[in-house]
Amino acid sequence: AMAIDRGIALPSFLVPDVPASWGTWSPSNYDGNFDGLVRLDDALSRSLNLPYISLLQRIGVEEFLGTLRQMGVRSFGTDPGRYGLSAAVGGVELTALEIAGLYASLAEDGRWKPLVFEVGAEPATARPVLSEGSTWLTRKTLSQRDRPDFPRRRELHSTPDIHWKTGTSSGRRDAWAVGSGPEHTVAVWVGNLDNRGRAQLQGSETAGPLLFDVLSALRDRTAPSPVDPVPSELRRIDVCAYSGHPATEACPRRTSEFARYEAVPTEACPFHTERQVQIATGLAVRPGCGDPELETESRTFVVWPASVRRFVRNRHRHLPEPPTWADGCAAPQRDVAPRILTPPADHVALLIPGMPVDRQQIPLEAEAAGDTELSWFVNGAFLGTVAATERLWWTPEAGIHEVVVTDERGRLSKRDLEVRKGR
Repeated sequence: AMAIDRGIALPSFLVPDVPASWGTWSPSNYDGNFDGLVRLDDALSRSLNLPYISLLQRIGVEEFLGTLRQMGVRSFGTDPGRYGLSAAVGGVELTALEIAGLYASLAEDGRWKPLVFEVGAEPATARPVLSEGSTWLTRKTLSQRDRPDFPRRRELHSTPDIHWKTGTSSGRRDAWAVGSGPEHTVAVWVGNLDNRGRAQLQGSETAGPLLFDVLSALRDRTAPSPVDPVPSELRRIDVCAYSGHPATEACPRRTSEFARYEAVPTEACPFHTERQVQIATGLAVRPGCGDPELETESRTFVVWPASVRRFVRNRHRHLPEPPTWADGCAAPQRDVAPRILTPPADHVALLIPGMPVDRQQIPLEAEAAGDTELSWFVNGAFLGTVAATERLWWTPEAGIHEVVVTDERGRLSKRDLEVRKGR
């Protein structure tokens, strides 16, 4: 919802779901698999971790925690700085009441108010934190039924209008489910009071069915199904049918998706490119170059991010590439410097005591336009040159280091990385 409010993303966005590392942290999805590319709404309903870790990196951990604080979360105390990107996937301690308050705010169109426990007490004043449009789109994503945590899907012939999420803690010490129906929000915790883990503790199998049972029991079955109308601040925009991003002329098919008219994403579809191709040779040309006697036609091609191409290549598979340029026809590259993916901004790497440093190497990865080669430097020392689809490994040492990457045209990006010795 925060990303939608900032025009960073829409539920339809196609995003990478590939292995990534932040220092010594290499998170994975629950089943250990990766999709390569996935829609953001599918990633949420299927509990895929990497897309939302990357999204949190764009939003900023401090801003995210600040929003949680505006919505009543106090469990992380006065030192939110000790949390990192794992906050996107359950790395922040929350109470069941705090989680219930967050999901009640989603149900109330992004308006948060303190929970009141006294019967007959005056309701607290609501405070808008998220927009009506972003929470509506988030609810629609969390209402999807064809997902792994839909409990006893074969036994449920009809379900109330529920938007929900389940979760399982590390070591299966806790199973969670939280969601809202037309009138009520329910949070369910299942676990052992002595913190023992059990293989049977899984959000979708234990807490999820309880959530549905409680919400179903609370519902007035004589009341008509409520209507959740589209908020007036949402407008349909043209998006690429493949990527879900705002469409360009190169997108062969288009569809429409809802977006907030005050925060329409400006980043156009990065997956499609259009080129004039010589029919006889299959080479790409531009106006004023190539053999004028050869007939050409316009063709559209898909261009995948370097991280996805790297993921596919590591699995000994091949993605088709756009045609190469005919002699003298190379297109001018966009004047965009490589973007460092790892190490991430403001990252602090900790060296594990007793483990050889050559077993704690830090991956260096960047996203670059086109099939270029990237050269890496640390503190001015040259490390090596690799293709944009590959990563380079650096053996760290304690201190603050300047990491620089440059492409073949000299465009560069740099980032400071702090490495600390663990205690």
